[in-house]
Amino acid sequence: MNDLSASFSNAAIVNRVNTNINAECNWFGATSYAAINGEINVAAGTVDFTSWLVNGTDEQLAAGFQNTSCSGTPVEITSSVPTHILCGATIGSIEVTFGSGTSPYDISWTGGSASGVTSPYTITPLLAGNYTVTITDANLSTASTVVAVNYQPVTNVTQSTYHTSIQAAIDASSNGDVLQVCAGTHTENVNVNKSVTLKGNNFGTDGCDTRVAESIIDGGAGSQSLSPQVASLLMDLD
Repeated sequence: MNDLSASFSNAAIVNRVNTNINAECNWFGATSYAAINGEINVAAGTVDFTSWLVNGTDEQLAAGFQNTSCSGTPVEITSSVPTHILCGATIGSIEVTFGSGTSPYDISWTGGSASGVTSPYTITPLLAGNYTVTITDANLSTASTVVAVNYQPVTNVTQSTYHTSIQAAIDASSNGDVLQVCAGTHTENVNVNKSVTLKGNNFGTDGCDTRVAESIIDGGAGSQSLSPQVASLLMDLD
């Protein structure tokens, strides 16, 4: 017997005592969470089951139900790779790779969702921020992860790396590196303790020529915004 759907009180399991019943194998003759939940009658305690354990059959000849091993796998997220927001870009994305479980799969993230997706799935467009991503399979097993999409307005041209602030870029740089700063107002106090080149959005443009949006360092509240502590600093931020 591997289908308890015709049991007592039109329910597969009836719990009338103040305790927990472990029913981890799916012996309900169905695999959907809604169908299984409808076959559980809880009057006092609780009944816990694992929806992705889809086989718990009794294949023994002896009378009565004989416990057997359960089979099935939960869905898993194997990777979640963000594409961060750089100069010129206004949106980011997250590529989510997943597997196991049982198709079809649904995906949800902070601010959105999609149904019937396949792996890998790209979530876009995204603003900078933290996103909780959840994959749900046909048996309602779930896997979740939290991914950060960052705004990285400073590029270390020498090392081909990207950074969330000018100070972070300087801290990770080496003497002689060239740092390109996006247009916009960068509100931070910058301590320049390495020999680097800071290039703004109008680097190389004469002050009398046509200019585009500027790169501005603003310490905020009238505080000092730039503190050079090296013998060599080349800077063109305006």
